Amino acid sequence: MDSRSEETCKPTDELKLLPPETLLHIFSFLNTTEVRKMQQTDSFYNTFLDDSLFWHTKHNQAYPQTPFNNDAKNQYHAAFLFHHAKATTTPDKQQIGMLKLNRFIKNNYQPWTNYYKGLMHFQGYGAKRNTETGFMHLMNGLDNEDHRAAIKIAQILVETRFEDRQQFNIYLNLLHPERLSLIHQLLMNIHDPRVENVHKLLARLYAHGIGVTADFAQAEKYHLTTLKNPPQDLGELARLKFDTLSYTLDYEQKAERVIEYLESLRYRVPGEPLGWIINYWTAYLELTRGNEDEAIRLLQTTPGFTNATLMLNAILAEHQQNMIMPLRLVDLIELQLINEDTTNELFDMLLIFSEPHEAVKKIRDITNCDMIVLAEKMSSLYRDQMTLASLAEHSYAVWWVQLAAQAGCMESLEALQSLNPENYPFIAIALGIIYEFGILNSTNIEANHDKAEYYFNLARNSNYLGEYKIAGVDNNFACQDVVDLLESKLNPSPSPRL
Repeated sequence: MDSRSEETCKPTDELKLLPPETLLHIFSFLNTTEVRKMQQTDSFYNTFLDDSLFWHTKHNQAYPQTPFNNDAKNQYHAAFLFHHAKATTTPDKQQIGMLKLNRFIKNNYQPWTNYYKGLMHFQGYGAKRNTETGFMHLMNGLDNEDHRAAIKIAQILVETRFEDRQQFNIYLNLLHPERLSLIHQLLMNIHDPRVENVHKLLARLYAHGIGVTADFAQAEKYHLTTLKNPPQDLGELARLKFDTLSYTLDYEQKAERVIEYLESLRYRVPGEPLGWIINYWTAYLELTRGNEDEAIRLLQTTPGFTNATLMLNAILAEHQQNMIMPLRLVDLIELQLINEDTTNELFDMLLIFSEPHEAVKKIRDITNCDMIVLAEKMSSLYRDQMTLASLAEHSYAVWWVQLAAQAGCMESLEALQSLNPENYPFIAIALGIIYEFGILNSTNIEANHDKAEYYFNLARNSNYLGEYKIAGVDNNFACQDVVDLLESKLNPSPSPRL
């Protein structure tokens, strides 16, 4: 057997001989748990892995374009908490994740925190929603040339231009020309493909003349330079054309103009997806003219286009119910691909043919549905179909109402609060969870541990706590933080002796 000298270099010692840039590249692939373990092995690695240069590299690798290099370690952890929370599709998990982020940056006054503070206050994530405070934080971030704040403000401007013109004008006055110019400058400086699609955002700004002179040709240029997903990208371009047409035109006239525009792209954008989108819009045009059979025929010829299939199913479902086809289908023109995500329309179609619990099972079996949307729908159905007293006796139904309340549905919260929690243990437990973690998008409810304890104390019977926990686990309602909370109420730790 070969003998080995005790002086032979360990693998970790060999790493020390590598150039710093090579070592930096290797360590950038470590996750945060592995970083902590490496720091515990040797003072050299502890110093190296705590250096701002390492965290800047790691942050830029996972979340591109680090805006401020002097606090890269804290920025990485904040970005990790934010993206981890946003990636979840359940309201409790998202809110809990945002609470952790809020606690992490609460006492940090670094310039980069303005972006996260702005998001949390503007959207009510991990904090009470206050759009004015949130927008001011985002403007502070913009003034510090944080491109993420520029992206968010641009999105807000595009959305409010259609939804609330008065608020849109207020935002424009706050920004003034210098800030609007800075937004465009920061957006045009971003070319990293991992950043959300800035090209499309610039296209909307140019199409609607937000901060620049309206120029649809420039907007078209930004859209056509990406085309990573032709059906979606071309569909969004067609919708952009639809939105920028004169308000004096009716739906039929706008659809005609959009089809003419899409036909003009055939020599520039060859391929099947453009044909799908032209068929889709032609089907929409036939619907506006009352020719539903022709619309169905066109949609049946585009099976590769998810939205065409969705639109077809909606038409057929409404035909079966002898319902008149409403013009609400204009909302489908956005042409976003569904992929694994469910939509309101898909769930509504399943409800036509199934009981609510069966529709939920089908949705959750075949898709990675957004529980926030689903909870609001299920809560509404149960509140419509059952008396509140009857609903309060069923843990499954109360869970849906609780999740909807945590997602920001005030009608669901009011339904829970309208019953005496002393008489309905499931209601008391639901309110305890809500106040322990707070509510998404809420302007008046935030996490309050003392109030949560009050409600949990009303549900002293462990049988109810146990049943609620089991229902939460079995139906994938409860994230681990909620399960741990319920477990702590079922098996409280003994109080320390004085």
